[in-house]
Amino acid sequence: MKAKPLLPREIDPKRVPPTWRPTVHPNPKLPESAVDRAAYVVCVLEQLYRAVNCRNVFASPSNW
Repeated sequence: MKAKPLLPREIDPKRVPPTWRPTVHPNPKLPESAVDRAAYVVCVLEQLYRAVNCRNVFASPSNW
């Protein structure tokens, strides 16, 4: 089953750096103004990977 494309309102544009914008946004195989889901996921995962390597990601304490 193929995943449907994302709509612009379903993503956080602050998470897409300028180098990723051409890959995430204008995909000729998708409907107009759709966002490439696979490219967006890889983009966000790359940002998380970089933040973890720089130790900029912290877990909140649990109150359980």
